Amino acid sequence: LGIIIHRLDAMRALRGATVFIVSGSQGAGKTTRVSEVIATVGKRGGIARGFLSHVVYEGDLRVGYDIGIIHTKQRLPLCRIHGMSPGEFIGRFTFNGDGIAAGLAALTPGGERKGVVHFVDEVGPLEMKGMGWAPALRALLRDPSATVLLTVRPDLVGPVQEKFGFTAVKVWNVSGGSADAHRTTGAHKIVVADQIADALMDAVRSVPEHP
Repeated sequence: LGIIIHRLDAMRALRGATVFIVSGSQGAGKTTRVSEVIATVGKRGGIARGFLSHVVYEGDLRVGYDIGIIHTKQRLPLCRIHGMSPGEFIGRFTFNGDGIAAGLAALTPGGERKGVVHFVDEVGPLEMKGMGWAPALRALLRDPSATVLLTVRPDLVGPVQEKFGFTAVKVWNVSGGSADAHRTTGAHKIVVADQIADALMDAVRSVPEHP
């Protein structure tokens, strides 16, 4: 962790927010892993803000996603396959305005900053086009007091960093098998979640009282 702390100091001096990435392909368990990290951060005195994206199925069919606001525990429809709900049609999904608004609000820093970790699940093609979470994410990444964890699919890890002008302190890849395979490796999963939480809490504690 000493190397990470050194990079934290350099990043805060040069860029703004301190950013970490959890990467993995669709179904690899990014959201599940980040949920465990959020719980661990809370146990260690941190404050989680932001949101998670929960996949929605009808039978065996993946029909869309809900957004789960971390600090309020509110869950709203985010997007559905075109034709299943009203909203803005982008790609093969229709996006729900209330879900988008809730996510953008969750990324807006409030008065409480000390000990806060911001979680953004996930940053993808929509943000690469300047849509979705992009406006609020840009503002958050300019904040030198912010510690941010993003989930990003492997093919977008480099492009997202280039698009939003940051270099991640650390990238953890949770891919390497199916979602079922990840469910069977509980011991390894706990170790990784602890390691991620440790890095986030070190970043939070490195923030000056008056940045």
